[in-house]
Amino acid sequence: MSDPSENQEIPNLSWNLQSENSQDNVDYHFRDLKSLVECPVCFCVAFPPIYNCKAGHIICHNCHPKMTSCPVCREPSINGRNLIAEKLVESCTRKCSYEKEGCTYLVRLGEKTEHEQNCKYRLHEIMKSNFSLF
Repeated sequence: MSDPSENQEIPNLSWNLQSENSQDNVDYHFRDLKSLVECPVCFCVAFPPIYNCKAGHIICHNCHPKMTSCPVCREPSINGRNLIAEKLVESCTRKCSYEKEGCTYLVRLGEKTEHEQNCKYRLHEIMKSNFSLF
């Protein structure tokens, strides 16, 4: 007798964007992810710590101190942590904005700004713009 789960297709729920072939796929998955972990107050991707109300609506760590209730359902208890959302955000990567200049680094979402401020290919972009003035 065969296992019934053998005949069922298992959906691909992988968020490891490092294996994607094109920037279009990465951008599509990022937009999809953003809708799942977007703070309803500031509309930004929530980075850890991510809080939630009892109904599961998330609130980013920047907006959380300003809130006394859930902005979606008005639930007064908003001090729960959403560990799944935190792990989801931490597991996703994006290509550096200086990819066209030669950077091949894949950065985690929470580290993207810091990497790009220190990216050696950023200097190429700055130097290129400075020399184009002459």
